[in-house]
Amino acid sequence: MRFRWLTTWLASAALLTTPIGCATGAPASVEHATGDAAVPMAARLDPIVHAAGANVAVRVIELPSRRELYAVEADRAMLPASNMKLVTTATALDLFGPDHTFETRLAVAGNDLYLVGGGDPALGDSTIAGWQHLKPLDQFAPFVRALRARDRARVKGALYFDDRALDGQWTLSSWHERPRDYWYAAPSGGLNFNDNCIDVTVYPTTPGQPVRYEVFPPTSIIHIVNRCVTADGGERGEPSVAPGAGDNEYVLSGVCAKKTALPSKSVGDPGLFTADVFRTYLAGKGITIAGGTERAAAGPNAQVIATLKSAPLSAILKRVNKPSQNFLAEVLAKQSGERYRATHTGATGTSWQMGEAAAKEFLARSGIAAEQLRAADGSGLSREDRVTARMLTDLLAAMNRRPGAPVFRDSLPIAGVDGTIKGRLTQVKGRVFAKTGSIRGVRALSGYAVTADGRTLAFSILCNDIQGDEAVGGVARIDDIVRAMLK
Repeated sequence: MRFRWLTTWLASAALLTTPIGCATGAPASVEHATGDAAVPMAARLDPIVHAAGANVAVRVIELPSRRELYAVEADRAMLPASNMKLVTTATALDLFGPDHTFETRLAVAGNDLYLVGGGDPALGDSTIAGWQHLKPLDQFAPFVRALRARDRARVKGALYFDDRALDGQWTLSSWHERPRDYWYAAPSGGLNFNDNCIDVTVYPTTPGQPVRYEVFPPTSIIHIVNRCVTADGGERGEPSVAPGAGDNEYVLSGVCAKKTALPSKSVGDPGLFTADVFRTYLAGKGITIAGGTERAAAGPNAQVIATLKSAPLSAILKRVNKPSQNFLAEVLAKQSGERYRATHTGATGTSWQMGEAAAKEFLARSGIAAEQLRAADGSGLSREDRVTARMLTDLLAAMNRRPGAPVFRDSLPIAGVDGTIKGRLTQVKGRVFAKTGSIRGVRALSGYAVTADGRTLAFSILCNDIQGDEAVGGVARIDDIVRAMLK
């Protein structure tokens, strides 16, 4: 069992399959419909939106006309939580295209090996590997074949890893004080594997004795302090894992009565971690390296002997948006930033800062006001992020008129079908395609919806400063708004 969302993508007959054009239209106050829908949308939504307990921003527009059907606080800067991923994935899709792949290369120089990262977010991701009918570690298999073809079963030199494709700012202080406690705050670098997390599974042994454990992926640098004991029948409790004293130490504790897959934990140094996973994999295939493992740039004399290509961006977008995967979103934001840097002479700043610049430029090029955008990260985990409901609905409208509109839309969760809204809005199953958002005090939902009479809407609902139960003041309120919107 994995604690990072593993989602099976299901097809929906209601899924729109053709891009919808967009023309500028004047706002309207009522809809042209019959029955409950003949009531102005404001009359249906206002009692829910204006109920006490949260600050709520909402905008609803009709496509393709972009006729505004409803707007409350649409220009107010709000925390988006994971609705930030809409901006991140749309920007990446615009810059790279749906078929783009990211590369990881293996090079040789004299007796040394160089593992050169291209900022692939998908390498070793178990879900994406499964889509490719591979086990995560076997994504390295082409490197093994290349070494054997060159009679390099015994490497006399060292293993160097080059992770300069993205900068060395792997995490943000605006996430958590201890990001290694949380898989969803995993570091992102130029070399990554398994979402830069370890997965520990514990097994009971003899009552009262230490448990047995397995770590995935296999690596020599991870040190486990085992303080977890096997239940003797009278003990109660659960096993747990937490970061230890150093970047590579983790502590098992608690009581184990049955095989248990523990929550994933992020690593400290993604480049070193990936390089050691690769080295350990080579050893398991009979390929040994005499020297150490060090971070160093691949020089001009390094000869590339094999290249791994990631899954296409269209697949990565699904992995980001359906289950709301933070790590992949962060890598995409940084990749967009480095593409921006490469095309803007004199641009300076971190990969994340350049990612924000890329997003603002993309929005402006799409005719969307971007002044209030604050994209400190790509996932929405940072509490420094800001968007507006108008910005998101305009983004959704812009993406729907692109030739590749289905790629973006297909990456979104489908109500009652899959992703983070699989268990929500079942009354309108298959008619809502939307990205969720959830951090402390914040809930959000933005995307597309199809009315009972076949009209397509783009909507954004952002709830901030939720008081009390966030499931009631946030999730339930949002779902009530969507149902009323679709009446």
